[in-house]
Amino acid sequence: GSGARGRRRAPRGAHESRPPAGRMATLGWRDAGQVLLSKADAERRKGEEQRGEDRAAPVFQGAVMSRRQHRQPRDRGADRGDAVSLVTDLHEVLGKRPESRLKWLQSALLLAGRKKVAVGVVYDIVTHKRFVADVRPGTGAQMKALINANLHVFSPKQQRHLQSDSNIFGSFPEAAPAPAPRGQGERRPAASRAGASADSSDSSGRERDGAEGAGGRRRAAAEADARRRREAAEAEGRKRRKTGGAEARARPQGSQ
Repeated sequence: GSGARGRRRAPRGAHESRPPAGRMATLGWRDAGQVLLSKADAERRKGEEQRGEDRAAPVFQGAVMSRRQHRQPRDRGADRGDAVSLVTDLHEVLGKRPESRLKWLQSALLLAGRKKVAVGVVYDIVTHKRFVADVRPGTGAQMKALINANLHVFSPKQQRHLQSDSNIFGSFPEAAPAPAPRGQGERRPAASRAGASADSSDSSGRERDGAEGAGGRRRAAAEADARRRREAAEAEGRKRRKTGGAEARARPQGSQ
């Protein structure tokens, strides 16, 4: 008895605060001051623990999406290949046919503008008097137009010589003007056709008005003729009625 009385019994609340197995714990009056974490808070704390000390860095990094088409770098190897394939030997260029010299001039000016070929080499070749040997006026005019359009490639001194009357291209005519666009060339016939159609419409309108006037006159004459015939018939009917009445009155007198 004394031993049983000596034992201390656990508080009733201590056993009641423990939830049964399989059931969720709830806060009671003995849990004052305790905080239960929600699922979102638990996930956030878990992410912070995973990051460790570097909490400024994001856990998930976003992807940048762009539809912009980036310009492809120009193949500089092709320019180097063209520069290597371009003939710069004076005698070899002068030995070409006039049409081939024109093509060479186009390539040479293009590469000189890109700083792939020395401008001085091109200038020495195009100013040689044999460069225009056996060149027809049309081909020479195209060469002259090419050089005038690419004068910025040459130095100021070279430009003055190429623009002077003593250069080898001075005897060639200017390049023929570009033909007018097809649409502009067809406007005049269209305008003339429009004028012709307007004239024809006016004449047809006048003819139509004249025909309508003649038809109206014929219609008026026919109506007048019908009116005269109707009046004559009415007069004839009145005359017959008068004579018939007189004869009817005269018969009884004769019989008496």
